[in-house]
Amino acid sequence: MRQASTNAYVAIVLLLALGVTAAIGAPAPKYEWQFDKRSVTGNQVKASLGGLDGTLSQTAVLSADPAYLSLSGDDYVTAVPKGARVNLPESAITVEAWVALRETQRWGGYVGYVQDNGSFEKGWVLGNYEDRFSFALSSEGADDGDGTLTYLKADRPVELYKWAHLVGTYDGKELKVYVNGRLAATSTAQSGPISYSDAQLVIGAYKDDDESFAMDGGIARVRIYDAALTPEQVGTRFERTRGAFAKAPQIPVVAQLLEPVLIDGPWATFEDQNAATIHWSTEEPMPSILEIAESGRPSRRLGSSRETRDHAVRVSGLRRNTVYTYTMWVRTPNGEETTEEFLLDTQFDYTMPPVQRGRHPYPKDRLSARYAGAAAHILRESGIDRGYCIDYGCGDGRLAYAIARRSKLQVVGVSTDADAVKRGRARLLATGDYGTRVTLRHVESLDDLPFPDLCANLIVSGEALTTGTLPGTAAEVFAKLRPQGGKAFLGTLVAFDAPLTRDDFDAWARASVPENPEGTPADGLPETPGLDLARDVRIQQSAEGLWAVLQRSRPLPGAGNWTHAYGDAGQSANSHDERVYGKAGETLEVQWFGLPGPNAMVDRLARKQGPLSTAGRLFTLGNDRIIAQDAYNGTIIWSVELPGLLRNNIPRNTGNACANDASVFVAMRDRCWQFDAAGGERRFSYDVDEGRPGAESFWAYVATAGDLLFGSAVRRGNFETEYRAPKYWFDGKSGRDTQNVCGENLFANKIDDGRRVWTYTGGLIINSTISMGNGRMYFLESRSQAALESPLRRLGAELWSDVWLVCLDAATGGKRWEQKYDHPTAPIVVYLVYDHEQVGVVSSHDGAYDVRTWDASQGKALWQATDKWRSDNHGHHIQHPVIAQGKMFQEPHVYDWKTGEKLDIAFPGRSKCGTVTAAANALHYRDFNDEVWDLNAGTQSEFSKLRSGCWIGMISGSGLLMSPESAGGCGCRWPIYTSLTYRAKDDY
Repeated sequence: MRQASTNAYVAIVLLLALGVTAAIGAPAPKYEWQFDKRSVTGNQVKASLGGLDGTLSQTAVLSADPAYLSLSGDDYVTAVPKGARVNLPESAITVEAWVALRETQRWGGYVGYVQDNGSFEKGWVLGNYEDRFSFALSSEGADDGDGTLTYLKADRPVELYKWAHLVGTYDGKELKVYVNGRLAATSTAQSGPISYSDAQLVIGAYKDDDESFAMDGGIARVRIYDAALTPEQVGTRFERTRGAFAKAPQIPVVAQLLEPVLIDGPWATFEDQNAATIHWSTEEPMPSILEIAESGRPSRRLGSSRETRDHAVRVSGLRRNTVYTYTMWVRTPNGEETTEEFLLDTQFDYTMPPVQRGRHPYPKDRLSARYAGAAAHILRESGIDRGYCIDYGCGDGRLAYAIARRSKLQVVGVSTDADAVKRGRARLLATGDYGTRVTLRHVESLDDLPFPDLCANLIVSGEALTTGTLPGTAAEVFAKLRPQGGKAFLGTLVAFDAPLTRDDFDAWARASVPENPEGTPADGLPETPGLDLARDVRIQQSAEGLWAVLQRSRPLPGAGNWTHAYGDAGQSANSHDERVYGKAGETLEVQWFGLPGPNAMVDRLARKQGPLSTAGRLFTLGNDRIIAQDAYNGTIIWSVELPGLLRNNIPRNTGNACANDASVFVAMRDRCWQFDAAGGERRFSYDVDEGRPGAESFWAYVATAGDLLFGSAVRRGNFETEYRAPKYWFDGKSGRDTQNVCGENLFANKIDDGRRVWTYTGGLIINSTISMGNGRMYFLESRSQAALESPLRRLGAELWSDVWLVCLDAATGGKRWEQKYDHPTAPIVVYLVYDHEQVGVVSSHDGAYDVRTWDASQGKALWQATDKWRSDNHGHHIQHPVIAQGKMFQEPHVYDWKTGEKLDIAFPGRSKCGTVTAAANALHYRDFNDEVWDLNAGTQSEFSKLRSGCWIGMISGSGLLMSPESAGGCGCRWPIYTSLTYRAKDDY
């Protein structure tokens, strides 16, 4: 009796532990997983019931109170691999889990054994479909007779960052889904036994043979029953377990050690081939220690014991095209710990290969020191050490080699002396220096070089140095120099037999280029001035010799800039560049093509921040990196690896970078970083919350005007920062993709010292609408109580019950005016654009674009229009407006910007992704090919078999049309994964 009593007691305790009682008649689960420290070790998960132990795809991250498994969107548990035998319920089933999500996705899975491959649909999965929890199942007696899955969706949207008790049941006749004990949907579309095919039983992902979408959030107490629980039993399960899940989950939205210990970084710069420097900042002084490893090799611990807040550790001995992982050691209240793991991929080391050391290709003679001295003088005085150098009259290449040896310049020598070129090539080939850094070309004439105009950063002349004779013409030298910084140093050493004189230089320049030519072409575009002897030439006398210095210090007349995500701070999507016009392949010709390629980028449909261009430079934001190039020749001037930089779905948020002539500003996590535009050095780091470590905001909007840097703050966790699959194409018409990211405030800082000048707080600021113009800021602001009370700042319908158009003084933050903005429904996208003292708000909904405009200075309502989109996919329903030539282009319609008159102008019949951008007199965009619409001539032309990305892939500026690689991942026709820049043919 005692033994029987003991056994009964154990059975009762077991039943209570499982949360089931005879009183309610609930069955025991067939399988269970708890995800606590007793059941999870490393990446191994031990089942609590049923024996289906699982394996994580990476080391588990567990949390306590309650115990749950934290998943970041990359990992999941495989409980049963494909091909393994498993005894799953056949006639009835219940699947149960507690889940908390950081984000939803179109196809979300928490527990599933499913195949959904085209028309072949088998099994079941508990998860979500878009923004609704769901339970999907296929049976042998489905309504359509072929066993397709029914995706039963709950009747209310998912609440992110909140625990939810989710249950799906099937009793052979009816499919049900419950959320927090409440019946949320039912369906009788399925009947009979569950239809199975060989699959994987996974926890934390939607996974079948051709899809894998891992969840981003927490999961706990997973159970599978071989019976359908009744509504009462589901309710009892919820009530018995809800106490443990009352608190909001601590789902990490960034690495746990990023704050307050690690306040800035990391970021990495490649110093030269095979070496990089990794930087970071900490709140308190501590040693600079990091650990770095290559897969399959022992790690190295590097750094210094000297305590500092600003850390920089040089890592040498890196192998080319190799992925490394690194962590920083930091001092925390718990002792010495490592940060999360970061990647360093040397595939993205774009530094120039060094000149080979060892054997010198040229003999040591009386000229050796003089060539070396001339090269040192030129590089020191010009301040140019990277880009392209032309040796104009190179002879056998001795000066070209001396320049390359002392700089990061790519040197191309040209000469009419074929024998000299042949000798130089042989010498450079013998030492391995030819082609990597120095190339010599024989040309018939120096008056018309086989290079694009405006391509050279530096021009020198080895022949002038040694013979005292200036080769070619000043016109050709000047034509090849890039604007805004190109220089030519032509001269001779005083020790040579025939030194040049000032008169020689003057006569050469005057004979080849007339001073200040006047007149403009027939199309009204300004002509680039020729060489002005008073302005562009100076004679330099030094101990080394006499030099003529030609320089192009100014921009091309009529050239524009692309300084913000949509062209300018007014979001006009226009560079205002007057030099981009004409026909592809005729007027517009290739200036250069090459790096960076697709591997540096994120998939084209992530719709991330587009490129920027100022002062003849091109800045491309890639997959956690920024790459700066010379816009005129494609040289990668500098690059910085920035883990955490990526921000996607810009149409529902705001760009995270802007630039002026001196700096590039990049918003990342809770900071905005200022980089030197010319060299890439980080100048300053601005804190979104004014120095409060561990603050709850991220830096969203970023813009500059004069001496101010503008920003907005958003609660962290609301950005799209990852790209993993087609679910991140952000092309939908409803659901989470279309929710607007909203800011808590707007503010302005002084650029030079970071001092906060003003902060504006009111309602929730819709980031995609923030624009600037003529000293004012404009935006839509929601004062909806439901929106203000929401824990999230990615909102849809909650925003639109009480929205205002607000105008602030950009210098003071004071309110200038406001107007009520009534919108009938949550839009698919909403934008605001400023141009010529007028603002317009464009929204997309119900198959049409709604346009409303106001006077920018006083807020007086002007005109409005509503017209249909072209289609509801491939981006045609989310197009950003363009202002050009006094017109608003809102595909497929064109309006007079001032009056709102709908113009009889046929918009080209685009059928593919991306949005339209503009120069002063042309629109450029992607269709099946990249295309240009010349607004003066009314003609469209295409660059056949070339295509850019699927949001902003083509921009203009600096007199160029630029298409940095952004089409990676495209499977459409003719993708050529390369960066291209075009220039309108002209006489420079």
